[in-house]
Amino acid sequence: MGKTRKLFKKYMPVFLSLMLLLSPVLSSVSEAESSSKSTTSTLSAKSGDYVYYSVYNKIYRVNTKNKQKKLIHYKKNWWSFDDIVVYKGYIYTVVDTCSGTGETYPYIYRVKTDGTNGKILDKGDNLKLDNGKIYYSKYNFKESNFYGTLKKYGIYRMNLDGSSKKSIKSGSTIYDFEIYKSNIYYQTSKNIYRISTSGKNNTRLLSSEGKEIISIYKGNIYYNKYDYNKQVNNVYKYNLSSKKITKVVSNGYGFATSDNCIYYSYTNSNWTKSYIYKKNMSTNKKSLITSKSSIYGATLEGNYIIYTSPGSNMNKNTRLSIIRNNGKENTTLDDFFVS
Repeated sequence: MGKTRKLFKKYMPVFLSLMLLLSPVLSSVSEAESSSKSTTSTLSAKSGDYVYYSVYNKIYRVNTKNKQKKLIHYKKNWWSFDDIVVYKGYIYTVVDTCSGTGETYPYIYRVKTDGTNGKILDKGDNLKLDNGKIYYSKYNFKESNFYGTLKKYGIYRMNLDGSSKKSIKSGSTIYDFEIYKSNIYYQTSKNIYRISTSGKNNTRLLSSEGKEIISIYKGNIYYNKYDYNKQVNNVYKYNLSSKKITKVVSNGYGFATSDNCIYYSYTNSNWTKSYIYKKNMSTNKKSLITSKSSIYGATLEGNYIIYTSPGSNMNKNTRLSIIRNNGKENTTLDDFFVS
């Protein structure tokens, strides 16, 4: 599952994620990205009986049945793994090799699910997999002199082994994108566009001001937008045919769409309780899935939601859990420390 938007700084002790404030050291893993949810990175994901997740420069695998955890990959001098996707025996990820503060050296990287044969494929981030190809935002920079050397080339595509790199859409202001049914929906600082995965038919759709795309689902763009006057986040959908904009959720932060439902989080006004809900978009009925003192981030994988919340103590301050999307079988997978 995967999208940590590049909003965080290494020196900030905060959590930033697609859903709530979530640590950048946690990232998502997906066996195959569904068109019903965001193709970007969120937290972690269920692949068979395992959940793969990263904590800074380590990638772990935990068994959802017996809770046995294993460290499968570790890079001592690197900072973090992010945007993790699991596909056909490999983990595809964005790795930041800069272990200092402030700077970031993002690379597209792959490693086998047993932790062997790690390989850098290119400079870039915003990793997506679609139809056996890697799509990503391509960068260029010099690690020895990062500031002033970073160049954004736009959206690129390459084979799973890093070969046959091709530009799909050039542009230095593209900061995020999603893929749905052979089309790429991308955001610049001003607008949201659609272009085919072959690089044709580039079309402006709507303004991107204040918007964060959740997913493209059933002919609609679902997105979060913050209301600065009321200081709440709302979820909207933009119909690609009628161009009509409809509010879907008031005072909630959307993170997935599936089976005609929108999944979202809500935190009360005094920040003492967080909730995960799903809302049926036909009946408008909402169902509570779980609640905690705080929920850092969540992602949907099939019939499961994987989320993080406060851990058991100060030495293990972050908890990774999995729950069915009907609110049953809530299971703790791991507790660990995040600074």
